Amino acid sequence: GKLGRQKYDEGAAKALTSTLRNLGFEEDRGASCVVECAGSFKLQHDTGKNLKTVVVFPKITAGTGGADGGVAGVASLSLAG
Repeated sequence: GKLGRQKYDEGAAKALTSTLRNLGFEEDRGASCVVECAGSFKLQHDTGKNLKTVVVFPKITAGTGGADGGVAGVASLSLAG
């Protein structure tokens, strides 16, 4: 909880989100684990546990697919570098 957060500098979240923005990520408070949210991040505050979390949804790129037994309707996906 709060005692755990005290281990980090007060500016840690600001430094992290600033770096994410510089890398082309966009803040999206309603982001979830769907392809459309790739390349975004959101801040969460669990008031019950008094924890603050930054959730990052990585950028992904669609591949050409292949006969590797992937998920039907989804070409291969890989993390963008």
